[in-house]
Amino acid sequence: QEFFANKIARFDQNTGEFTEYDIPFTVPGLDNFTLPLPGHAKFELLSCAIRTGYDGYMYFSNGAHNQLVRHDVHSGETVVFTPPPSLLSILGNLQPLNDVTAAPDGIYFTQTTGNQVTKFDYETHEFTSWTVPTLLSIPLGIYYSQHDDGVWFLEFGASKVGRLDRHTHEIEEFDLPLSALQPLVVRAETVNADGSTTLWFACTTSSTITGINTRTGGLTSYHEPNAPTETVEVAQDLKGNVWATHILQNTLGVLNPKTGNVSVVVEPSVILDTPGITVPFYGESGIFGYAVGQPPGQGQKDILGDSIWYTHFLTNQLIRLDLT
Repeated sequence: QEFFANKIARFDQNTGEFTEYDIPFTVPGLDNFTLPLPGHAKFELLSCAIRTGYDGYMYFSNGAHNQLVRHDVHSGETVVFTPPPSLLSILGNLQPLNDVTAAPDGIYFTQTTGNQVTKFDYETHEFTSWTVPTLLSIPLGIYYSQHDDGVWFLEFGASKVGRLDRHTHEIEEFDLPLSALQPLVVRAETVNADGSTTLWFACTTSSTITGINTRTGGLTSYHEPNAPTETVEVAQDLKGNVWATHILQNTLGVLNPKTGNVSVVVEPSVILDTPGITVPFYGESGIFGYAVGQPPGQGQKDILGDSIWYTHFLTNQLIRLDLT
């Protein structure tokens, strides 16, 4: 997604061509009526999260409007859905950088200032919300684990991890240590020797990559060696390594979960790279690797190969790092 332009973009890695689709700019209560506003007015919607649903559609968060966007990759049709109450829905996401995840029964997403986790039903298009027990927790990153069958989310304001049981609708919370402050995005899940899995996420203030065991709730944090990095997002490669982007450094962090070793990959165009200072300054943000957390059969191992894709926030670039 194009964070400021409020568009959906498709990149063809064979031709190098980009195709862009506008996300409709709507008003609450008129989800499918697009307002004829100039492009700069759409600048403020801050769309950022994208997932493929179990129904075959692609889904996106729509930032400041607190909406869910559905996109048909075949026809190019884009439809907007607003959670109730429609006239006040924007109040649920005043900290607009929320997240979405796909589960068998619907799309789950976070409402940051609403302090809720919400489900969108694929068939009925109805919304159901559950309130996070901790006040002002600012739920942000969210991830459905196929191994655990739970919907896990990160409480950015409270520095906690939450788990929503899809069947009982009960929420369990886990306190994070001081080494894992302000968790942001969870996008990696590795399998442990005992068959359990660990979810990995970025902790921005503490510059750490942190994992939670889905069976025991045990937490492990690994500091980035070139901190402060403002660790933002994580992704997983085909070997099970966890990669992280850094806002403050033109570097990528690489965690080997088996050894606990964290290494640093410096971008080749960097002239100066010291903790807290990097020249030139790109502002790394989104990152994508092996499609963990996607519906079964929708991985991209044979399509993308063993590679990591990430973006430069300030230079408006998409970068591919070949790991083969």
